[in-house]
Amino acid sequence: MGPTETTAVILIGVAIMTIAAIAVQQAEDQRRERHIKILNLLEQTRGIEHILLNLPVLFQTPALRSCLINALKRIWQTIIQLERSEKHRYKLDELTAMESVEPSDLPLSANNITYFSDRNSAMQARAMIRESVQILAQLHQTQQIQQTTAYALAMDLKRGFKRCSVDITLLEALEQTEDHGPRVALHKFRGALMVLKRLNKDHSLSQQISNIRQLIAKLEAEALALMGQAKVEKTNRH
Repeated sequence: MGPTETTAVILIGVAIMTIAAIAVQQAEDQRRERHIKILNLLEQTRGIEHILLNLPVLFQTPALRSCLINALKRIWQTIIQLERSEKHRYKLDELTAMESVEPSDLPLSANNITYFSDRNSAMQARAMIRESVQILAQLHQTQQIQQTTAYALAMDLKRGFKRCSVDITLLEALEQTEDHGPRVALHKFRGALMVLKRLNKDHSLSQQISNIRQLIAKLEAEALALMGQAKVEKTNRH
């Protein structure tokens, strides 16, 4: 084999090795890109699942729940296309089963004026509502849901946010009443009542409104009785 042929063989060998290296690098780049996509998609699923598991059922309207479950299904389908796995398919099957289950919640009792039993629970619910609105915004940005859908669901959640705020006000008013008597927090009860009446377009808050009215009437009567008693005591002193 002459020098020219030897050089040609060497060049061909180098070319083949270069092509092979490029192919390996491209395959590695594609694998890395696919892995990053999967990680980003998994992060999206965790955010949505967190809402479904932790947002109080009171605020999980059928429309919101359906939207989140359908978004999750689409994301898991994309993940399966990128990486076939029985674990991923199982998650998709779980969502299909979840669609047929409607969460239930205890209704407001006849003597309760708040849905939440303490301020921390109400504040945590408000935080979850904020997260839910952020998730809806992300789903809209990634074209998972339409703007009109995201807006309508966000408005429902905004109403829920106000309900949580009202509960916080009511719980604070109850504490003040217990510590300082019936007159101190009457303005808070009345303010909360006005907000709930504005929110009660679907009449779902009627029981709570009725309970608050009864409490206000009771506190007003107690306040009047205390004022009368104070006047009598003052008269007796003179």
